[in-house]
Amino acid sequence: MMPDYLSPFQIIFIRIAGAGLIFWLFDLLNPNHRAIPPVKILIKLFLLALLGIALNQTLFFIGLNLTSPVDTSIINSTNPLLVLLISLLITKSLPSKYQILGIISGMIGAIILIAPDNYLSHSSSITAGNWFILANTICWSLYLVLGKTMMSQYGTMYVMKWIFLFGFVLISPFTIDDFLSIDISSFSTKAWFSLIYVVIGTTFLAYMLITIGLKSMPPQLVAVYTNLQPVIVVLIGFTITNEGAGVDKLFAMLMVILGIFLVSRR
Repeated sequence: MMPDYLSPFQIIFIRIAGAGLIFWLFDLLNPNHRAIPPVKILIKLFLLALLGIALNQTLFFIGLNLTSPVDTSIINSTNPLLVLLISLLITKSLPSKYQILGIISGMIGAIILIAPDNYLSHSSSITAGNWFILANTICWSLYLVLGKTMMSQYGTMYVMKWIFLFGFVLISPFTIDDFLSIDISSFSTKAWFSLIYVVIGTTFLAYMLITIGLKSMPPQLVAVYTNLQPVIVVLIGFTITNEGAGVDKLFAMLMVILGIFLVSRR
């Protein structure tokens, strides 16, 4: 979709507006539909929208535009560690030795998967894009930790509809002009299907499943599961595009899987 058909801000607007409409529709169809939450809860939902929607999406796309996908993936792979550190600071809970080992194992595996053969042998200065991606990762980590209690107390659709509504309000002033300038006449059939997938698959379903996961799993484990993304990319590349799966990639996948096993161990 980018940059042939849509700009980053156009994508952000469509993702949040489209997924938000779906969340509101599903919640309105729910027979147990709830009224407007109290102000105290609305403030918490607004904070989650700021961290998990507005800042998360905006910082990510700005950073991705300034830095490389490799840098972005490596920084994002620190998400489980950041979640663990934030959990310790906020909840004052102590991690087990298995959690620590699991997070380290998963991060090592993710970095091996996403780093090209000669990447780690070169030193490079940290760019502005890297800082944006780091800020994006911190915001998402805070969202996972702070959202745990809220997700456990209220229904998935109920929570997400308010988070996406507030998120839409926050990003609209910065994205509405870009959205209104979209030339849909240039869209191919493939572009339309890609856009539908972005809204339903990578936004609506992704946020919904993460919310469901937060209800029954600690945020540290949810964050570790995100490190499966490089594994899935490698598997798709091997099975569909016939890309080679070397010993380093197989080892990295085992490290990620081992990390998930250790973190989920009681």
